[in-house]
Amino acid sequence: MARAPILDAIAKAHPLRRAWRRLRAEAATFRIRRLQARGDPYFTARLFDGLFTRQPDPWRFETSDVAKERMAAMMGLLRSPHLGRLLEIGCAEGWMTEALAERAEAVVAMDISAVAVARTRQRVAHLDNVQVVQRDLVVEGLEGTFDAIVCAGVLVYLPPVAQPLLCREMVAHLADGGHLLLEHQSHRSAGTLSAHDIHGLYHQHPSLRCVGQVTGSEFLVALFKKTF
Repeated sequence: MARAPILDAIAKAHPLRRAWRRLRAEAATFRIRRLQARGDPYFTARLFDGLFTRQPDPWRFETSDVAKERMAAMMGLLRSPHLGRLLEIGCAEGWMTEALAERAEAVVAMDISAVAVARTRQRVAHLDNVQVVQRDLVVEGLEGTFDAIVCAGVLVYLPPVAQPLLCREMVAHLADGGHLLLEHQSHRSAGTLSAHDIHGLYHQHPSLRCVGQVTGSEFLVALFKKTF
């Protein structure tokens, strides 16, 4: 999903930059509709907005013992107290954002849900090193370069056919020597993938080296380092 440098240059220089972005979004929306027509699962912003509206903390991140175990495993692998510029993909209501902000110079926390983004902004309003944005990873991709990327419990909800593109997208936006942390459920639930389905792509990527793993009661965590 990463654009060629010449396309980036055109997009920045052209007076119709907004039209260019709109065209990209429309093309991505078409791809998603095609995926849905083929029967590939795609969980939309509208679906997640509905989940967060009906029930705050729908996955019980704040109260679940498994969520506490997940948090401990991820923070245990992210041992460095100085992570530089960090991207958190799928921040939900900010259940990890504050802890990540303690270890990073700057955090960009993103989520597909406007409801979740609004709650995260309220939660981290006292932190001056956190930016919270609404963004659809499949439709809009990523912008910028990061020293660390954390993606917990997100990719299982995205179409199988899109997984190789998302892998390349994240690696392209990870700085050389940077770390990528993935965490996903170890089992499949209705309409989703499992960690085993997803993490294998990253183990096979030529620019990534796995430097740590944790197998939890219901999840897998893997930490990768970009070598070149």
